[in-house]
Amino acid sequence: MAVERLDWLQFVMRLRATGMPIPGMRAFAQLRAQGDATIEEWRKLVASRRVATRCLSAFPSCRRNSAIIDKIHWYENAAKCSGRHVS
Repeated sequence: MAVERLDWLQFVMRLRATGMPIPGMRAFAQLRAQGDATIEEWRKLVASRRVATRCLSAFPSCRRNSAIIDKIHWYENAAKCSGRHVS
């Protein structure tokens, strides 16, 4: 359980590093709490940070943001496997 909480905290910190405002992080947390039925909404919210993440990833100190891009791909695959439409 503690490892999951640390992983979650690291992910939220990465979202913040992309410049995501706190209300956006709250919205993501609320969607996450609703479960896998909201994966498509998770993906859209995190994907909205993709451009900022790509810009930041050009700097060696921000390479950790590639984890957000990896998460976007994970959400896209999860949505496809569950038969949900990915836009």
